[in-house]
Amino acid sequence: RKGSTIPYIFHPLEVMQILAGMNVDTNLLIAGLLHDVAEDTEVGIDEILNKFGEDVANLVFLIKQFFLQKKRRQQN
Repeated sequence: RKGSTIPYIFHPLEVMQILAGMNVDTNLLIAGLLHDVAEDTEVGIDEILNKFGEDVANLVFLIKQFFLQKKRRQQN
């Protein structure tokens, strides 16, 4: 996705499709779609909170933290 010619939207849609196949709830589907927004754009968790609610914002935040920790472990 990053550093490729594949349009940005494909990755979040693929994540959402995987989650839909797992029969997760709507908030997790939305969080899957938005999981890179807080990292890759100027949109912050507060804006996600205001537009999508606390559950989605918390999920996006947790996903972001998980991948930040994973990235740090890989660098060490």
